[in-house]
Amino acid sequence: MLSQSQFGSCYRILLVDQTPITILERLPQQVVGDGRSTIAQLIKRKQLQFDQQGRKFEFGELQRQTLAAQGRALQDVLPCGIQLLLRFDASTQSGEEYLEVSDQLDSSYLPVIKKVAAALKLKNGVLDVIISNLYQKFDPQTAAGQFYFLSAHQQADLTLLQQVKLGKPKPLGKLILQHLLNEK
Repeated sequence: MLSQSQFGSCYRILLVDQTPITILERLPQQVVGDGRSTIAQLIKRKQLQFDQQGRKFEFGELQRQTLAAQGRALQDVLPCGIQLLLRFDASTQSGEEYLEVSDQLDSSYLPVIKKVAAALKLKNGVLDVIISNLYQKFDPQTAAGQFYFLSAHQQADLTLLQQVKLGKPKPLGKLILQHLLNEK
């Protein structure tokens, strides 16, 4: 399998009636140092946290290679606040985490998101996209460098979308009902 690298961050957008209800930045599998614990201890803690959420946080050969590529070993102690990626990709199967960023997205992206959803005939579901800088206005002249469509899903795990690392999770059930009832 070949994949092309794109500059930007990956976002998961929950759509109801082709309208974004929540926008989450997808963070790759990672740990953050506390200045005292080894990377192995941080991984164990994260695995316990994910177990409590009913999720997997695996650590295998790919993660060992990612550590080595960054010049790190399991016995290293990360300084407090230092983020260490265990994978460079973000997916639900790889231990990704989310940041709630709905209020930070420049509104000029909303018509683009709706256009993609309409082209895919995706009324309700999830879009995964890459946006180079969600704070800057979308410029149709340089769209190729600003917005990339990755995938679409008609079904979304709403409980997963509620487990945000930073930012307050949106009350998705309430927002979905409000949106649907206001449409009528």
